[in-house]
Amino acid sequence: MEQWNIWLERDVWLNVAIVLVATALIYGVLRAVVGALHKRLTAWSKDQDGSWQHFVAVVIGRTSRLLLRAFSLLLALRLPDLPDSW
Repeated sequence: MEQWNIWLERDVWLNVAIVLVATALIYGVLRAVVGALHKRLTAWSKDQDGSWQHFVAVVIGRTSRLLLRAFSLLLALRLPDLPDSW
């Protein structure tokens, strides 16, 4: 029961804030990259005769936002300095 004191430390809340802000920033960057890539591939697939370009554009366009958020969170969790007890 003595482990609850860790939630009162300022460093823990600072690390939580770092993770939340980093997750939001990484998610925004990933969404922008996926959106730009989808637009370019869609435009490129209209100029080409092959169907694989269209398939790749559709797959990238349907990338799950939840998947991007989870990946952003995983990347952001590498940033804070967690204590040894974690």
